[in-house]
Amino acid sequence: MSRPSAKRSHPEAAQPVEAEGPRDSPRPRARVVVAMPSTGRVQNQAMQFAYRMIHATTKADAIDLRWENAFPAGYCRNRLIRRFLADPQWTHLLFVDTDMAPPADGLDRLLEVGAPLVAGPAPILLPGGTTEEPVARITTNIMDAADPTLRGQAIALDAPAIRWRYRELEDLPAEPFTCDATGGAFLLIQREVLERMEPPWLTFVEHPDGRKLGPDAYFFRKARQLGYELTIQPKAVCDHIKGIDLTHMEGLITGAGARKTWPAPPETKIPRTVVLACTRDHWSSLPTTEVLLLWQGTYGKTVMVRSVAALSPREALARFMHDPLFSEPDWTHVLILGPDVVPERETLASLATVDGPIVSAVTRRLATEGLVYGFTVRDPVTGKIRAPSMLPSDTFSRPAEVHSVDLACALVTRDTLGELAGFLTQSATDPDPDASFCEQFCSAVIARGHNPVIVPTTVERWAEIGLMGLLNLKQQLAARKESAVAMPTPEPVGAT
Repeated sequence: MSRPSAKRSHPEAAQPVEAEGPRDSPRPRARVVVAMPSTGRVQNQAMQFAYRMIHATTKADAIDLRWENAFPAGYCRNRLIRRFLADPQWTHLLFVDTDMAPPADGLDRLLEVGAPLVAGPAPILLPGGTTEEPVARITTNIMDAADPTLRGQAIALDAPAIRWRYRELEDLPAEPFTCDATGGAFLLIQREVLERMEPPWLTFVEHPDGRKLGPDAYFFRKARQLGYELTIQPKAVCDHIKGIDLTHMEGLITGAGARKTWPAPPETKIPRTVVLACTRDHWSSLPTTEVLLLWQGTYGKTVMVRSVAALSPREALARFMHDPLFSEPDWTHVLILGPDVVPERETLASLATVDGPIVSAVTRRLATEGLVYGFTVRDPVTGKIRAPSMLPSDTFSRPAEVHSVDLACALVTRDTLGELAGFLTQSATDPDPDASFCEQFCSAVIARGHNPVIVPTTVERWAEIGLMGLLNLKQQLAARKESAVAMPTPEPVGAT
């Protein structure tokens, strides 16, 4: 097998190599182009898994890795197909999306099926909010026509888009099977399919009634008209790296809403607040920007927004110390928003209902022990300090004192920042300086007689994780409901 090439030029021509076996039944060995369509970015984990798969294959004689940067996705795939067809030495084209993590034996599993069109399943997130999918949920990209009379049928290209029925991972057969469509996320195509098909191979179609036919569905319609069926190899399941709101995870895997908002009375006074909005490379999400603009329009000069290129609250506060605004006397509080946090329009008012040196909203985060909340409490059974993974709703209905918070979405008083420089210096050499800083910062507040407070209001907190992990988490959360550790009974926390 030749080494994969990262060059965008075509590899030198080579003759296909025959597979080993009886000489009276020669069969050409596969020569595969692994094609990664992108819009300019590649998920690091996806690239690592793609390279692992390329180097692990035993069924392909040669592999060339290629990518294109173009938008929309259908146009990008068409460019890759043209490059593939321009060089007749290649027998198969394998599409691998830049957010897919294929299994190490994924290519070999697809090749062993021997079908002209074969794909591996992948989990997908359906966002909800439509008539067909009112609630967000996780399923797979394996689709059948919702109308049973249309399944397995050739459908005209100018026919309106049809509704789909998505197959659940646990319901997939153990052996290869056929279906009507899938995404192009992990799709192996034999050369003859593309040679027989008239370009464009993929395109986006919007019908007058507003229904849309996506480029992948368009491709499978054309293939079906040529007599090709789509085969699914259930032994080649990919992971799908996706940005997910960790705080409201239950809403994705159970359909139950997990949002909470602590009501702020109309007379709640908003303190003069500097909002430190952490950004990655000076880019913010549109939902976050909308909320910040809303606050400025609603509260006027009471709220001052500072966008800071920082990956953590610790880094944002360190930079804020050198901002001229840090020394100005006309603000009393800082609201820290981590780079992965999207506040609600009520967040600032909800936090302002509690008078305390550190008042935090509720978020979830990924930690070495799994998915946990962004604060720690003393376990009522063991006495150990820990971050809870579950919060029974009946025990989480009012502001509560906790041991520490990670400052991902926290309202902090100005006088609490007096020793900021010392905490930043002390934590800088620790293995996890961000966690160490938050722990030291909260400990100093406790030493003065005030615990950090969490308010039962939630905000989105995003992270890129594999959707396969969410399918596993669904079972874990169901198992933990009976054994969830309750919040410790808090001391009454007064509201302003």
